[in-house]
Amino acid sequence: MNLNPTFEEAVDFFKNNELLCEDIDVWAADRNLPMVHYVSCGLLTPKGERTPMIVELFIKVSPKTQDKHYKFTVLRRETFGQRRYYQLDVRITKKPVKDEHALPHEHFGKERLKGAEEWKSWQYSDVLAHFCEQTRIHFNPMPVDPDTFDLRGY
Repeated sequence: MNLNPTFEEAVDFFKNNELLCEDIDVWAADRNLPMVHYVSCGLLTPKGERTPMIVELFIKVSPKTQDKHYKFTVLRRETFGQRRYYQLDVRITKKPVKDEHALPHEHFGKERLKGAEEWKSWQYSDVLAHFCEQTRIHFNPMPVDPDTFDLRGY
């Protein structure tokens, strides 16, 4: 049973709500899969009030081919689990893609929408910008690309 919201419910939610992601943590690497980086954070209203919404960012980079897989998601915490409101799924590869589901796409609730052809050549900044535009999430500060070396003054 798919408990994700309908396309209309998801679109209406993002149209009517602006979300804020304050002080997102640094990217974590999976101990068993060092090519996988992920980070998640709860979302706030513009007034700083907590919401049941969570943002999860996932990046996988193949050390052999340098192919990249970006999966950026907005979930709603419920008592029974989590409901996916939005997901941007973009794979950057030099090889021809045979599996239709491996092509870039996005989900609004239950609905899956095919991505544009130019998504296949996006960089991290393009994926993050599109994600922020579709979800109306404002990051403060913006999460940096885990492939870049960023010195922060803590």
